[in-house]
Amino acid sequence: MLILNGYEYKVLYRTEDKSYWRCKEIDKLHCKARLMTTGRVLNVKTSVGHNHQPTFAGSYDQCTFQKLKVYYMTHFQGLVYFYDSKRKHPMLMFNNYEYKSNNQCKGKSYWRCKVVDGRACRAKLMTSGKCLCVKTSEMHNHPPTFDGNYEVCKAQTLNVRYMSSFRKK
Repeated sequence: MLILNGYEYKVLYRTEDKSYWRCKEIDKLHCKARLMTTGRVLNVKTSVGHNHQPTFAGSYDQCTFQKLKVYYMTHFQGLVYFYDSKRKHPMLMFNNYEYKSNNQCKGKSYWRCKVVDGRACRAKLMTSGKCLCVKTSEMHNHPPTFDGNYEVCKAQTLNVRYMSSFRKK
């Protein structure tokens, strides 16, 4: 079993040097999300995103962690959740990680991981129209944070892109 961002994967098949994984919900929900591992490298085929909420409901305390290099291969459509914090601040949840609204400028909203104290997580997102951009140069340094109620969240399907910088080149 492999867990990434709250989603569970099972081995589809293995070759001499690679393992191919499918979402655990392939049979029940026909989810076609998949990934491939080669040694300590994880390639996420993101042209096909999950069609459901994250499934892992266990405790990360019981998991064995391995640090892998993660490469996201393309872009995809993904579920993004919006809600208000207890203090009524706008929040965004993606892949079971929570983000606070940080800034808005020229039709773009910038978000930063809500975990800034203690671990100083630097993960950032940007939303613009129907697009969510994930900054790959600053990823999370902690397990997922969302343990709330999906019923209070407003779900939206956005085009998700992984990029090294939010600036135009």
